[in-house]
Amino acid sequence: MRKISIPAFLIVAVLLWGCGDDNGTDGGNGNGPVETPRLVVDTLATAPTMTDANEAVWFTVDSVLVKIGGSDDYGVNNNLQEQDIVMRAIKHGDTLYVWVRWHDPTGADLWANRLRRLSGGIWEVGTLVGQDMFFIMFDGQDNGTEMADCASMCHSPIMKTTGGGKCDVWKWMSASTMPGFMSDDLFIDLNGTNEDNVINDYVWRANYDPGSRPEYNHVDSNEYSGVFLYLDEAVTYDPVNTGFWQVGDTIPGHVVDSTIYSSPDRNQYSRNNVRSVAYFDSTSASNLDWTWTVVFSRALNTAFVDDVSMAALDSIQVSVAATHNHTTDPLGIPEHSGSAPFWLILEP
Repeated sequence: MRKISIPAFLIVAVLLWGCGDDNGTDGGNGNGPVETPRLVVDTLATAPTMTDANEAVWFTVDSVLVKIGGSDDYGVNNNLQEQDIVMRAIKHGDTLYVWVRWHDPTGADLWANRLRRLSGGIWEVGTLVGQDMFFIMFDGQDNGTEMADCASMCHSPIMKTTGGGKCDVWKWMSASTMPGFMSDDLFIDLNGTNEDNVINDYVWRANYDPGSRPEYNHVDSNEYSGVFLYLDEAVTYDPVNTGFWQVGDTIPGHVVDSTIYSSPDRNQYSRNNVRSVAYFDSTSASNLDWTWTVVFSRALNTAFVDDVSMAALDSIQVSVAATHNHTTDPLGIPEHSGSAPFWLILEP
């Protein structure tokens, strides 16, 4: 049985401020007249193992504070509000690692993401609920002056780039990608938000059929209380023999394949390029001090056309956002607390 532990953390934050308005290989290195945060990668640290978000190496590198939820232009989540999140980055060999921590006072309500049995044999689908999320968006190097500015592309009804190119997006989700130790790899272009290429290998998928009935349940049926449902610990839901299901019984809203992150074939498809490890710390007596910590990693150059190559760049413009939905009724997609664009410095 897989276990996702939730340890406590200490935060040592160093505020590094700089300025920037250009990127690429022109030596600008994020320097220019517009004042923005600069997240500078550490190139001397050892490579994180991607098994523990509280790994000691992360507390040997500098950090930067990035404001999310600071204006309506970039979105304000009602629960997360405006806050300064802590970010760190390491570049080791051909891999970029990004560490992020933000406050979430409402907790990690993973069981809210579920299918719930109602009267009359009906199942209520709640797969948009209980999902904490974090996004990192990178300028695709072909998107004109819009670059990675979420204010002009990430809000309905736009949800597409307007600068002529694309942005590369890493998307972590607590109830679906986290138990698979991965993040989704997406891109936004002129046509909208798109999933990177994948064939048959899905880290996660929604656990219901077109009739809103479950597709899988735990092998121990309704007696099992595990919050995550793994493919190798699941059985196909039987729509006929359902007498043991009671009103109010729940099944996890997603089914997860936790073998892909360690598969030698994982990098055959670009959607499975981003590995992640995450922890929620609720040990503080005050919920205002509860935090999520997530670590992302991906190759600087995956060789896929839907991923931006960062191998030859000295800096790149990025923006980030956090969100969640812990309500049960009505179901819906919540607003995110996003950041203004800032600079990731790849060649200090």
